[in-house]
Amino acid sequence: MFSQMTKKKVLIIQNKPTQFDTGLFEQIKLKDSFSVTMHYTRWDVANIELYDPEINRNSGWSLINNEIETLGVGINSNYFVNIYKMLFVRDFDLVIISGYSSLRHLYLLLICKLLGFKVGLRADTVLKYDKGFFKLFVKKTILSFIYKFFNFGFPVSTLSCDSMKKLGMTSESLFYFPYGIDEIFIETKKIHSNSFRLDWRKKLSINESDFVTISVIKFVPREDPFTVLKAFEVLVESSSNIHLILVGDGYLMNEIKEFISARNLVTRITLTGYLSYNELIELYFASDIFLHPANIEQWGVSVHEAILCDLPVIVSDGVGSAVDLINSGISGLVYRSGDYLDLIEKVVTYRNFTEQWRLNAIHTANVLASFWTHKTTVLEIERCLKLN
Repeated sequence: MFSQMTKKKVLIIQNKPTQFDTGLFEQIKLKDSFSVTMHYTRWDVANIELYDPEINRNSGWSLINNEIETLGVGINSNYFVNIYKMLFVRDFDLVIISGYSSLRHLYLLLICKLLGFKVGLRADTVLKYDKGFFKLFVKKTILSFIYKFFNFGFPVSTLSCDSMKKLGMTSESLFYFPYGIDEIFIETKKIHSNSFRLDWRKKLSINESDFVTISVIKFVPREDPFTVLKAFEVLVESSSNIHLILVGDGYLMNEIKEFISARNLVTRITLTGYLSYNELIELYFASDIFLHPANIEQWGVSVHEAILCDLPVIVSDGVGSAVDLINSGISGLVYRSGDYLDLIEKVVTYRNFTEQWRLNAIHTANVLASFWTHKTTVLEIERCLKLN
């Protein structure tokens, strides 16, 4: 048990703030057993950097102020010297570093070990996505060496947990740190779900009776938008009331627009561009089913968001969260990545299911998703601290 006199201190290191942090901070503030300090290696109050190189634009995330202490270095200072000085005078019971690919993160790992801190690695690495024997061998060799410097592992999913074990970490040293979402925010929006459905369909010129599929992706090859487009090119020929909403942006945008225009699908496929998080959640409630087609996705937060918005889901087998959130045929459907014919079959299969199946699927998906939350992260950090 934690003593009231010895509140533990945790430092969490990540590149920059994300929209997923707020819910975690709210859960942490409810705990008396430990406190958290954040350090962002690529961000401070005066220099918000949210550029996403995969889509060559700002990510559009909405940052929400929080009361969590932040360890800042300053824009024009010598980062490596100043962060060492700051850590030298602090006493942390646990340091959690998010990712290993940044030079600053590796430097902080070295400094924290020299200062005697216990260090954990939060990672979403999934080895099964690495194709080719030589590439996988090199990656496993390098990561196995790096992982030896960490006392603990904080995987985001079952697949990343399995990968950490393959890289030398023991089951006893692993604690889940999921990509949780702001459940309270979604619950408050759910109260107005019916009005969101009417308002957004009117705004996007979609009939109330249309069967609407929503997909939230980056318009890049990794997230495979053209498999979705090919599938719906066929689906709209056999159904007059099917509609697709694609939310996102990326360098394939012009090609996607050309595809839609050349096939006269402008009235059947809607491109919204990037939306704010608030708008995105509202648009989930205007849809009938959610689709995530990525060929390679370590997790897939949007799947979890859709489930909490009571949307049945169809995902490709390249989406990591499918393992933890989808029991195919029971809580959703999984199709073969890149196979537009299999995707067509899954959409048709879903439309043939009864309303009772849909309700059961939503319930089961929510039960499965209930573990992968910020509450789990807080409990897992507590469990790790008890081992220190």
